[in-house]
Order: sequence, then structure tokens, then C-alpha cells
Amino acid sequence: MSNHNHFCLINNGILTEINRKEERLRSNPSYYLDFCKMKQRALQREAAKHSVSIELEGVYNTTSKDRILKSREQKRCERCLFEALDWGLQNYPKKLSEYFIRHTGVLVDPTQNSEGFRNTRVRILGAKVSPPAPEKLKRELSMFLIENDSLKNPIEKALHSHLHLARIHPFLDGNGRTSRLIQNIILEDGKHFPIIIRKSDREEYLELIDNAIYSRWIAETDLHSHKNGEYSKAKDKFSEGNLTPKEKKYYSGIVLKAYGELMTHEQSEFYNFLALKIRDVLQRETEKIYFHSRKNSNPNGKF
Repeated sequence: MSNHNHFCLINNGILTEINRKEERLRSNPSYYLDFCKMKQRALQREAAKHSVSIELEGVYNTTSKDRILKSREQKRCERCLFEALDWGLQNYPKKLSEYFIRHTGVLVDPTQNSEGFRNTRVRILGAKVSPPAPEKLKRELSMFLIENDSLKNPIEKALHSHLHLARIHPFLDGNGRTSRLIQNIILEDGKHFPIIIRKSDREEYLELIDNAIYSRWIAETDLHSHKNGEYSKAKDKFSEGNLTPKEKKYYSGIVLKAYGELMTHEQSEFYNFLALKIRDVLQRETEKIYFHSRKNSNPNGKF
């Protein structure tokens, strides 16, 4: 278990840069206490709009009728996403749970996800691997929550939730929007700016997340096949459910012990891609402070 707790998902250099820029923002009380909160909410809404655009891109053709339908769907999805964001920020329990994930997903798409987690198989167009079958969702969510709870850095916790909720695909629709939203709720709870994945990033983003999910599937298949012992038994136990506290602690330890072996270069690439988005927002904000205050507080300062 201790090995996993020291396992870094994100490049240390990127994390250091993020921390340094955040400290610079916090050193300006007027910015951090007043403008920062307003800016954070504006960025959350911007992130939500781009999140919807990523999923709707390519769904509609270019006829005038399709443009009207796309505009209506964009507004509907944004409205639902804003409602889910408000609920999530008010109710995030500092630790992800099945209830929080389920309720957020229902709010993101009340029509498709009204019954909560899906009970049918789904496929992702163009993806290398299909999401888990519905009878495996409980196991996958349980093991994901064990991994996520072990991460203490809010940025790593947020990025991990993004990848693995997209991988598990627990809902009939809106899984991408839900995973990106929960990521940004965790980030705001940890006093970090949200990640904005713009429509122009769509192709790179989809390729990176697909490669990350596929590489995790390969790593887990290899682990399950070649070390057909404790990890396989842990998966079976979480599939069965109803573990005693002692059993849950024991098999949770096995899940965490295996996590390092399940981590891949492709997953790291995806996490770093997301972390750089945080850095880019911070860079823009620190530059604004620098140019605004250089004459008074820090004329020769560098960021």
C-alpha cells in the first residue's frame, strides 16, 4: 500500500510549476479573495461549454436544420451541466462515492441517465476497447474508488477520476461530460482552477484518453493472466460484493499494491496533458497580476 501512496501520476516538474504559480496568486490577497473566486466560476462555466462542444462535434451535419438542432442541444446540455456543477460544488463530500457519481451523472443527462448507472452494454465509436459490461460496474467502481481515495494530492485525485470514470463509462450517456465535471469539482474543492479542454483540443484529447484506457486494459489483462493469484481473487471478491470490513481492507491493499503495475506511459501522457491545462490557466493569471502590479509591488519580478 505504501508503494502506491508514493507513486506520482503527474510529472513532478509540472506539479512544481503549478504549485509555484498558485503560491504567487495566493500571495496577492486582493486577487485571491475577490477576483479569484469570480474568475474560478467563470472558468468553470467556460469549461462546461467546451465540454459539451467536444461531445457534440461531428454528431450533426452542416445543414441549417442540423445547426438549429445542434444549438438547441448545446443549450440543453449546458443547462444540465451548470445545474450538476452547482449541486456538485455544494455536495462534494471530500471523498468520491457511488452516490455522488450517480447523482452527478443523472443531473448531467436527466433523460438518458434517469435510472442511474446503466444496465446494458455500451460501445464508444472509434474506441480501441469497449467499456465494462454492466454486471462488472460495481466491481470497477469499487476498485476505482479505492485507488482514488488513496491519492492525497487533489490534482492527482481529480485527473485520476477523469480517466477512470471515462474508462468505466457507468452511464448510458454523458460519461465524458460527467468525468470532466467531477474532475473540476475536485479541483475547485482543492482550491485549484478548473481544466478547460477546448474544442480545438478535441482530436488530441480523444486520442490520448483512448490510448490511456487501452493501455490500462492491456496492463490489467496481463496482470490477470500472468499473475493469476491475489489480484484476480480481489477482482472476484469485489464482483461478489458484501465484503466484511476485514476482507475489504485486505483486498483493498491488494488493489493498491497492483496499481503501480497497472500504470502505463500512455496514462502518464494523458495526466500530463491535463495538468498542463492547469498550468496554462495559471500562467495567464499570473501574467495579468504581473503587468498590473509591477510598478508598485514587484517591478522586476518573474513568474
